[in-house]
Parts: sequence; structure tokens; C-alpha cells
Amino acid sequence: MTWGAALREQARADLERLVTAGIRAAEPVLEAGRWLPPMPLFVTFAGELRALKLDQSALSDRRPASLVSAAIYLLAQHAPEARAVALVTGSRLAAERRDAIEVWAEHRDGAALTVLRPGPGRGSRPTSAYRGSRLVWATER
Repeated sequence: MTWGAALREQARADLERLVTAGIRAAEPVLEAGRWLPPMPLFVTFAGELRALKLDQSALSDRRPASLVSAAIYLLAQHAPEARAVALVTGSRLAAERRDAIEVWAEHRDGAALTVLRPGPGRGSRPTSAYRGSRLVWATER
């Protein structure tokens, strides 16, 4: 059984679209060897994919954890107009000493997953998908 086998077709399509868009947006940043800031994305009820701009100038603390928290808060603010949300961040595969793209995605219907895509470097670790945590719609269902 794949990660999306139990999902409705629309929920699976929304999550796959967010993950694909997130990885495509993050790959050039990672390949250039730059730091990957959090990228919040969402799918509207009309099916439109939108990227949100995280305004770092209003934050006094710009550490990665604080930026991720601010991005999740921003996604939660847009939840009433969203079917699904995602947050793309940079991650580190410590054992392999290489960077990775991490995409956390959540659908209002209840599904949540985390996808880890290794960046350039030695090794052949494949992209992995795991059951994720619900953060935006955590109290619903």
C-alpha cells in the first residue's frame, strides 16, 4: 500500500501537487549550495496553487526554528481558504553528511505526510515519504 492509497482522489492529487511544486522550487536553491528558507504553499478551494511570502523583516528572531514557526502560523492564517497546505524546508541527513529537501504537507480532509528528498551528493538514498503530523487543522476531525 502506498502512502496515498487510503485517500480520496482529490486529497491525494492536492498533496502530490504541493510536494512536487515544493521539491521543484527547492532543488535549484539546494543545488546552488544556498540555505533553503521555509517556503509555505497552499491549494485554494478553487484548485489554485499559491506560494506565500514569509516576511522576515518583522521577526526579531531569524533562526530556522523561528522561521518555520512563523511559516506554520502564516499557513494557519490562510487555512480558511485552503484545501491543503505545505511547508518546504531544508534539512540535513547527518549520517550521509548531505542536505535534503523536506516537505511537510497536510490536507483538510485529514491526511498529513512528510517527504524527504536527498540533495546532491554521494549515496543513493531514495526520496522517502512518511506519515506526517497535523499542525494546521490539528484540532479538527
